[in-house]
Amino acid sequence: MAARKGGAGKSALAVLLARELVRQGLKVLVLDLDPQRVGASLRLGADVRSPLAYTAVDLVLGQRGRPFSPQPIVRDRLDLIPGNQRDLASFERRLREMHEERRLTLGRDARHGMLDARLAAVEVGYHYVIVDTPTGFGEVTTSALEAAHLVLSPIDMKSADNVESVVDLLEHLEELRGRPAVCFVPNRWVSRERQCRLALARARALCGPRLLTDVSVPECAAVPRAMSEHRDLVASTETAAVLSQAVWRLGQLVIGFGFGAALAAGGVST
Repeated sequence: MAARKGGAGKSALAVLLARELVRQGLKVLVLDLDPQRVGASLRLGADVRSPLAYTAVDLVLGQRGRPFSPQPIVRDRLDLIPGNQRDLASFERRLREMHEERRLTLGRDARHGMLDARLAAVEVGYHYVIVDTPTGFGEVTTSALEAAHLVLSPIDMKSADNVESVVDLLEHLEELRGRPAVCFVPNRWVSRERQCRLALARARALCGPRLLTDVSVPECAAVPRAMSEHRDLVASTETAAVLSQAVWRLGQLVIGFGFGAALAAGGVST
């Protein structure tokens, strides 16, 4: 999950997608790399008080860090590597140091593989790993993007700046080795509002077919309530039902993408 501007709904969508994949019987790991106070960790009901028992720093340290020990959120289905401002600040510094160390021998490819290799060592225990990234393009976000197979980027349809920030993300992805696939998700969509319709037209021009108009996520009061109660979204209203369908379709897209990638790599037999 990545977005150049804050407030796009990235962390909330990461949690909704994780819970949807779990609801469909899949095992998911969420890696929270976003230092926001109200990020994926809090929305999943995790204990984020310092010191954390296991963090992203331990993950990239591999055998030099503490044994892999994520927080269980849904037993045997949903695990979390939590983050908070203190630990993620040290993670940014640690990645920068590792990058400088590797740059001396690996040159321009120094960053690539640092987080990727560590995730590869643990992702065998999960169907999907969802990474919630910071909004800036520092070491953390760049390493996460290089490790990703698919980047999902929500666009706040009520923010002109958020729509234009699509260009920044696409330009940054172009500079990365092994560029991941990217899809954009219209968020906070209200069809009757003119600003949303104008934003959608601009997003179509910038994103082309990568804009998932059939997965438009409506603005819905049920989302913050579900987040605060750390539970699945309940389709108790018409808008919540539309949102649930959008998240279900997003889950189907992710599952289909994962199946296609595994098939291309020879990991799925037909």
